[in-house]
Parts: sequence; structure tokens; C-alpha cells
Amino acid sequence: MNKKSQEFNEQRILSHGNENESLEEAIERIKQRIIQTGDKPHVTVARQ
Repeated sequence: MNKKSQEFNEQRILSHGNENESLEEAIERIKQRIIQTGDKPHVTVARQ
């Protein structure tokens, strides 16, 4: 993998770059991202 594709993957895949994050921290970060994004056409925040 070249440097440009690695940088793209790090931007696209949100978990990359969070190497020292605990499971609880990751879950909380994902919950906050879902809340901030809001309801989607096919699923509500509550359902997610």
C-alpha cells in the first residue's frame, strides 16, 4: 500500500488512528457520532 492510499484509508476508515482507545471509549464515540448524524431515511437514532 502506498502512502497516498494509506492516507485515504485513514480518512475513510474512522477507527484507524485510534490505536489506544478502549472499547468503552470507542462505543461512546460511535454513539455520539450516531446522535450527531441524526435519523437516516431507513433507521432512527433510537434504532441504531
